[in-house]
Amino acid sequence: MSIKVLLSGGLDSALVMAMAIERHCNPETARRVIQPVFVEYGQRHLVKERASALMIANYFGCTLDVVEVRTQGGALTEEHGELDAESAVVPGRNLAMIRACLPADEVWFGPTLEDHGVFEDCRLDFVMAAESELGVHVRAPLLGFTKADVIAAMYARGMDLAVEASYSCYQGDHQGDEAACGFCGACSVRLKGFYELGLPDPQPYRNDAYRRPCPTCKTMGKPTPPGSRCHHPSLG
Repeated sequence: MSIKVLLSGGLDSALVMAMAIERHCNPETARRVIQPVFVEYGQRHLVKERASALMIANYFGCTLDVVEVRTQGGALTEEHGELDAESAVVPGRNLAMIRACLPADEVWFGPTLEDHGVFEDCRLDFVMAAESELGVHVRAPLLGFTKADVIAAMYARGMDLAVEASYSCYQGDHQGDEAACGFCGACSVRLKGFYELGLPDPQPYRNDAYRRPCPTCKTMGKPTPPGSRCHHPSLG
C-alpha cells in the first residue's frame, strides 16, 4: 500500500503524520510505509517552511519528497500584500497538492476546524469530491480540531521536538529575519492556540507583544498587520 502525507512543516501536518503512522505502522517501520511530501507552489514562505518540513520528516525517520506544482492567485504566492486568512487563499491549491502525491492509495492532509470558514478546499465536501475525482482515499483527520486541539494532541503524544521544529508563518524569511511575523493568518491562529492552552509557544516572533492579547480590543491572535485597525496599534 502506498501512503503519502502532505507535510508542510506546520503543526497540523506534523500531527497528521503521527496519525498516519499510528493507523498503518509504528515509528520503527514508518520509513518503509509512509512517504511525507512537501509541495512547492510558489509560497513566499517556501525556504523556512521546507526546512521545517525536512526537520519533521527526520523526526519521524522518513525521507522528505519535494515536488513542485503550479498555482495561481492569492497574496501567499506574491511578494507583497496582506496575509490574513482571506488573502492567503490560493485557488485549487489543495487539489493540486493531492494530485501531486499520486499515484497513491491514500493521501493524508491537515485541514482543521478553523480553516473551514475561509478555505473551500478545507471542508468535508472538498475531501469527498477529491476522492471521487482522483480515485484515491483522502484522509483529513483534523477536520474537527481547533489549533489548541492540535497542540494538545501533539504534546499528549510526546511530540515536543516536532512542535519546536514546526513553523507557522505566511510571511517567511523577511530580510534575513527567520522569526515569524506574529500577525498573519497562520501566526494568529497558532498564537491563539497556545494562549488558550496556557502554554508557551516555542516559535520565535519578531515582537513578543503578539504573544499577549491586544491591549485595545482584548482579542488574541487577530490577523491584522501591525499598525492597522485596533490590534496592537503601537507595533509597526
